[in-house]
Amino acid sequence: VAVVPADDPAGSSPVGPDVEPVVTFSEAVDRASAVAGLALVAADGPPVAVQVEIERDGFDARLRPAVGLMPERRYEVRVNSTVTDLAGNPLGQPFVASFRVRDLTPPVVALLPPIGASVDGDAWSAVEGTALTLRAAVSSNDPLSQVAFQVDGVTLPGAPLVDEPSGEYRLDWT
Repeated sequence: VAVVPADDPAGSSPVGPDVEPVVTFSEAVDRASAVAGLALVAADGPPVAVQVEIERDGFDARLRPAVGLMPERRYEVRVNSTVTDLAGNPLGQPFVASFRVRDLTPPVVALLPPIGASVDGDAWSAVEGTALTLRAAVSSNDPLSQVAFQVDGVTLPGAPLVDEPSGEYRLDWT
């Protein structure tokens, strides 16, 4: 019996705090040995209480954490070499896979007054045809894959430029 490699073996893609890791085996495993031989451990802390459920006729073992996992923390799924197949053959060697739990806090976006506009409190105005630089300050715990500006429901063309230290995005628009 062996553990089948995951699609993301390095655990580089973060997962949500409600993740239920699944270990897939090359053949059906003995339920009792899998329950005793699987563990979920915080990389810098103690084991996490889990319920191990055997699925797909013994080929999969799902680890259901008793509590939600902590954001921005790495965890390891550990498979002990004492896990056996139905014939009693042990896993050749221990297996460890890790993953990171992402922070699900949504980004905070604040629209800033455009450069090139007249600003009066929360209202701004510009002369038609005047070039403006639209601005938004964005704070996020995870990298953003896309930022876009919309006016009246229409996404403006062009990719906003970001000022990394301040988190301010800018888009020139006429």
